[in-house]
Amino acid sequence: MNRRPYRSDDQEAICRITLAIFEPVSIDAAIERGFGTLEGISWQERKRQDILANLADNPEGCFVVEIDGQVAGYVTTVVDTRTSVGRVLNLGVDAAFQGRKLGKTLLSHALDYFESLGLRYSQIETTTTNEIGMRFYPSKGYQEVARKIYYFLERSERQDR
Repeated sequence: MNRRPYRSDDQEAICRITLAIFEPVSIDAAIERGFGTLEGISWQERKRQDILANLADNPEGCFVVEIDGQVAGYVTTVVDTRTSVGRVLNLGVDAAFQGRKLGKTLLSHALDYFESLGLRYSQIETTTTNEIGMRFYPSKGYQEVARKIYYFLERSERQDR
C-alpha cells in the first residue's frame, strides 16, 4: 500500500471509484431516482464535475492510496484557515479494496494534513443512507452535531399559489 498526494493523472480513477460507490448514498442519485435526469444531465456527470472541482480547488489537500500501482481510494479536502476547520469532502475506496482499512488510512492522512496546517477542527458529512459512514466517522472521534434533510421540488408541483 502506498499513500501519496493526488496527481492530475489520478482523476479518471477517482471519478470511476466515486461513481461506482456513491450511487446508493448520493443525494444527486436520489434526486434522479425520484425526478429523472435534470435537464438531461445525469447525477454521474454532476458528481463527476463536483469531484473535479474539489480536486482543482485544493489539490494539495487530496490524497490517494495505491495498491499494486492502482488507485484504490482517495480523499478530498478543503481548508478554512479563518475558522481553523478542515473539511473532508469526499472519501472513497474502490469496492474491490474495501475491508482493508484504506478508509481509515485516508482519513488519518487528511487529519495529518489538517494538523500540519495548524487547524484545530475537522468536519465531515454523510447521509443517513450511508450506513458505513454513520458508523465509521463516530468511531474515529467525530461527534454528530446536526442532521440535514434534503427536499427537492419540481417547479410544476409548487403549492404556494
